[in-house]
Amino acid sequence: MKDDAINRELLFQEAERRGLTKSIEIREQMELARQVIGIQALIAEQLKANPINEEIVKTEYERLKASMPSSEYRSRHILVDGEDEAKEIIAKLKNGGKFDELAKASKDQGSKDKGGDLGWAPATTYVKPFAEALSKLEKAR
Repeated sequence: MKDDAINRELLFQEAERRGLTKSIEIREQMELARQVIGIQALIAEQLKANPINEEIVKTEYERLKASMPSSEYRSRHILVDGEDEAKEIIAKLKNGGKFDELAKASKDQGSKDKGGDLGWAPATTYVKPFAEALSKLEKAR
């Protein structure tokens, strides 16, 4: 360990002699390393003064679990500008149109190329009218 410490110090002194530690990028990295070390020391001190045990973890887990919505929905949608456009899409669906294909015309840039898929999320994630409608739907077969 002694040799390792000496070698590190010699190499660092050489980097300083060559002016490498004066660049903005190196100074920023050194400052970041200083902050990380300080934060790690603070966390270690805090944990020593306030140890975390299994009971604390269980209590926090139960608190978080209780605050989470009980249901998540995997939904798809086609966002349109108005009711007439929505009625046209509904008619196309009733006539055998493929939802994935019709979703390509959606105004929602994030889901239109995924067949309108919004993924899994609690209803509260969405705007209120959509959330209310979503929670009233029956499970797809």
